[in-house]
Amino acid sequence: MAMVLVPPTGSGLDFFSGICGSGSEQVGNSTLTLADTGASGTDNFHGMLPGLGISTCPSTLSGTYLPTDYFPGQDVFNSGGGGPSTYLSGGISASGTTTCMNVGPSVSRGSYNFTSAFGLPAAASSLQGT
Repeated sequence: MAMVLVPPTGSGLDFFSGICGSGSEQVGNSTLTLADTGASGTDNFHGMLPGLGISTCPSTLSGTYLPTDYFPGQDVFNSGGGGPSTYLSGGISASGTTTCMNVGPSVSRGSYNFTSAFGLPAAASSLQGT
């Protein structure tokens, strides 16, 4: 399963892809949060969700994880709903550091988080509007 968040304009963000929960690595009922900071989720892999064939797959996921897209560019999303045909891929910490970088020689990950993908201010106190 993969998920993409599509804004009214600009590119969408593939923020949930290549994670545990497929085939023999099923994950049970889970409650989790995806955020740019505070990555403390069960069996997190450099802050990201555990990945298929990359890390240990827990029986459930709980806690907070960074937006995660292992193997960017391999997902195909239907753009028939008016969304963009290109997508950015999740997989970097809020500070833009290499927190999620050392995934492995045959595994890649995206290079965006919610803040960088959608041009959001880094601090919630900087948000404007209602």
